Amino acid sequence: MNKWRIDRLKINGFKVFSSFEDQYKNDLIIYDGPNGFGKTSLFDAKQLLFRGQLPRIAARLKPVTPNKHSFKTNLYRHNDHQGDICIVAELIKGDQSLCIMRKADAEDMKAKNNKPSDFSIFKLYQLSDFNDWSTAKEVKDEATFWRQHLGDNFQKNFDVLNYLQQDSKALIIPDGCCEETTRTKQIEHLINLDELNARLNNLIKMKDAQKKAWKQESEVHSSLKSEIERLKQQLSVPGKVIQYSRLTTSDSVPVWDSETPLTAQRLADYPNHIASVNLIKTLVNQSDEIALRDRNRKKSAFLNTDEFALAVRLANHFEKLKPLRDLREQRKPLLQAIAVTKKNATDLKEVDLPPLKKTLSNDYDDFSTLVKQKSQFQTYQNTIGDAKTKILEVRNKLIKSIRNNESSCSLCGFDYDDHQLLIDAINVRTQQIETELDQNGKKLSELVRKINLTLHEISLKLQPQLEKVDAEFNLKLLEELETHEHQANRLLKIAERVRQLNILLPKEYAETIEKQNEQIESVRQQIQRSFEQENDTVTEKALALYYGAFKSPEDLKLITSETIEDKLSYIGNEFNNLISRAHQSKLKAFNKSNARLQVISEIESKLKNTEQKLNLARNTYINQTLGEIELLFHIYTGRLLQNMQSGLGIFLVRADGTQKDTPLQFKTARGNEHDAALSMSSGQISALALALFLALNKKYAKTAFVFIDDPTQCMDEINIASLSDLLRVELRDRQVIMSTHEQDIANYLIYRYSKAGLSNQKINLLEKHRAKSMG
Repeated sequence: MNKWRIDRLKINGFKVFSSFEDQYKNDLIIYDGPNGFGKTSLFDAKQLLFRGQLPRIAARLKPVTPNKHSFKTNLYRHNDHQGDICIVAELIKGDQSLCIMRKADAEDMKAKNNKPSDFSIFKLYQLSDFNDWSTAKEVKDEATFWRQHLGDNFQKNFDVLNYLQQDSKALIIPDGCCEETTRTKQIEHLINLDELNARLNNLIKMKDAQKKAWKQESEVHSSLKSEIERLKQQLSVPGKVIQYSRLTTSDSVPVWDSETPLTAQRLADYPNHIASVNLIKTLVNQSDEIALRDRNRKKSAFLNTDEFALAVRLANHFEKLKPLRDLREQRKPLLQAIAVTKKNATDLKEVDLPPLKKTLSNDYDDFSTLVKQKSQFQTYQNTIGDAKTKILEVRNKLIKSIRNNESSCSLCGFDYDDHQLLIDAINVRTQQIETELDQNGKKLSELVRKINLTLHEISLKLQPQLEKVDAEFNLKLLEELETHEHQANRLLKIAERVRQLNILLPKEYAETIEKQNEQIESVRQQIQRSFEQENDTVTEKALALYYGAFKSPEDLKLITSETIEDKLSYIGNEFNNLISRAHQSKLKAFNKSNARLQVISEIESKLKNTEQKLNLARNTYINQTLGEIELLFHIYTGRLLQNMQSGLGIFLVRADGTQKDTPLQFKTARGNEHDAALSMSSGQISALALALFLALNKKYAKTAFVFIDDPTQCMDEINIASLSDLLRVELRDRQVIMSTHEQDIANYLIYRYSKAGLSNQKINLLEKHRAKSMG
């Protein structure tokens, strides 16, 4: 049956290759040449192409550069290459062809985007033609693509079936360069255990769920057990049946005195309720003290009211309300008259004079006439002044007209023959007006002087009268008394009660806030000293209960010791009933929890038994399947390790049993206790890994190409000869691509393949490099 082979390979810008292209038409292709010319780079290119990553780089990066996450340059791009990294291969199977390309865009390799362990920038493409990259179509789902073309789990199998890295011991001693960390796990996916593993994974989830359920139920079980013990201790013998009755008298009923003082959620309140009822006994026994304290409390509360403060400040002044109002009425005409005297005589008018009538008495009419004359002269003066202004304007016009050779007067139409006569006539009229203004102004000034004199005399007469009234008048007091006049009777009664305590209220009215507070505080302290003497027999807690539950001390005298005991019994019966119901409920829940724990325990046993059976089946199947390669492996190791045990070969051993993962071991003899790898040299372990790799490939590989990077570096001549026979006989249907840095070994392997009639090809990378440089 035909299998896929590599026909052509082309590389651009990857590692040491700015460009590389070659064809692979033969059964054996050997890369030879000195170190540093790209043998391993070619294998890295193939691994990256098919695998999509280089696992050994990712494994080495962390211990080498633990704190470096990104770099300015890309580790995988050739130093002189600035374009995309491209790895292209054409696979053939009979007459079928498959062209694939792995490419990283140059745009994605900018500074800070280069992370050696991140291969996500290397995208897979399918080409229609090997040389026509414009036909590239990105493969979005790689897993499906590889499964369709190269078989199930191709990428996962690649590192154990298709490619053996240089000096690789990972199959024998896992080194972290592969995803799995044990020998068995690296190869068990080659065996079809999907359904069995899925069942085991589901079983693991079920076990986790069972453990979680057991833990949760155990916590519930323990909690229920503790609660049942606590409730059992709280149970008591039921007392006599007591009908509900209320002790308190406040508008709101305290919870402890309600018909339902307790609920299942408030059982913890029981001790507090009992304590509250017991406090009632103290209140009843100290009812007189409670009454005394209640009186003192009310007094103290009243001392902080606004009414008390007003009574202290204003009670002694309400008798002044009428006199102050009278004084205010006396002040009004005086203020009005004085306001008139302060006016300027020039601005004074007849309408301003009525407030002066009482003061002027018989002289009022004469003064009124004087003001009237002043106003008339002011009006006439203004009229003459306006006439003068107009004449001057006309005079200027006339002078201008005369200059224009006009002789008729624009005022009277008289025809003047001489220009000067017209100007003189205008000047005479202007002079007459000015004279009249001067005479009128003198009369007006005299009138203003007389008026000012009279106003001054009136002011001198009124000012003492106003000062005499103001000496007894207090506007702020009057306004405050009027504001609180509707409270006068109440405030006076408060003041009388204060006086009965032989406490004097302040007689002086305080206008400032500070002085008012001093007056109020002084009286308050005097009253507080008069409070009744209290004793310490009643606690603050008892007082708080009283104020929250009762309206007056008289209510306490209606309570008897029998009613208190009945209340205690009532609350006790309610508590006991709830405890009993809660106890039964918890017992029921506890029994259910026991049943659930029993079921969970049975499930655990069944899961454990099922897991053992599945593991036994899994291990048995793995061992049976590995038995298919055991003979191959034994033969291959015997051929490659002829200098060990005289070529008897190594046994592949895996223990039976029900353990989840039984180790895969290599033994030099059946029944040997120790793993053969523990006593092998580095070269022998490499040969052992090569033998296992070839056996696995022979049995499970679905592709024809095999990549082996420098397998002979630790081999002697006999082992190399054995390897050549093994490859040309056992893997004659494979396309083997390998490398060596020794030309003699390359020539020898070519010779041996030729003798077997198999096609071969040697690619000397040093010569290829020189030819490219010369070209």
